[in-house]
Amino acid sequence: MSFLKDELPNIGPIVLILDTDGQGGFEPEHKRELSLWFKANKQVLKENLFSLIRICSHVSVFTRISSKAFSAAMPCPYQVEDSLANATLLAEKILIKKGFNND
Repeated sequence: MSFLKDELPNIGPIVLILDTDGQGGFEPEHKRELSLWFKANKQVLKENLFSLIRICSHVSVFTRISSKAFSAAMPCPYQVEDSLANATLLAEKILIKKGFNND
């Protein structure tokens, strides 16, 4: 995550896809570290991160992490998709909407 903190302002706006599926979820200490990292980098993320898309194929977890409360806690737009393919399609739509195109 230090890469994002150091390099995000130099890269410019991005969409970040976070795939934690199959890893059994975060340990409490990792959740705390991630939460602290988001808080410490809130301004950089607000300025440079178009969206955070998390991949989750587990129905029970999907419902919890896609809630409005969870989304409101994020420093940028946040969505949950059930596969990398769907997350990639969503990321492409977001970038096109923001004026970035593959052409």
